[in-house]
Amino acid sequence: MLFTFPRLPASSKKGFTLVELLISFGIVGLVTGIALFNHTEFGDSIRLSNLTYTMALQIREAQVSGSSVRQLGLGGSANFSAAYGIHFFTSGGNNRGYIFFADIDNDGRYDGSESESGCASSPECVAYFSLPQGFAVDEFCAETICSTDAGGPTIDELNIIYKRPSPSALIKSHQPALYDYGFITLTSPQGRSRTIRVASTGQVSVQ
Repeated sequence: MLFTFPRLPASSKKGFTLVELLISFGIVGLVTGIALFNHTEFGDSIRLSNLTYTMALQIREAQVSGSSVRQLGLGGSANFSAAYGIHFFTSGGNNRGYIFFADIDNDGRYDGSESESGCASSPECVAYFSLPQGFAVDEFCAETICSTDAGGPTIDELNIIYKRPSPSALIKSHQPALYDYGFITLTSPQGRSRTIRVASTGQVSVQ
């Protein structure tokens, strides 16, 4: 018995046309671009959140150091009564650093150098923190008076201090007044922002 099979149409043997390949590559490129964009945006958001919570924890560390007993110095020069705090500043246009300090003279301010190299030799400087590339302290505020206010009163520093035995915060600028709360706003390379709110009651929150 003889079996015969129908021949396939000639068109079914063809591959992709140039137009079909271009459309396919275009779709793949579009999907890849969207995925990379979303990955960059997600990574930027995660890094900003991590940085903000790290800063909030460092403020908490100052609170614990100031409201308890932390030794500053060694031997006969050891100091157990110093208050501790975090110092934010705008000097020299530097908005990528802040300082963990010991308020040795109890004046409610950081009195040492605000440069990273100078901080190391300043008696009140405990640690200097630099923000990663692209991240910055966009502004800081003592209640409604901010470092970036235009045409009104501004502040060029913000000190958040904790003094034994109270866990409450002393919030001061370069002025002698005490404030009820302060804000520190961080920005990311992609323009996102997160804010830390510190209340004089001792509460530290991330917004």
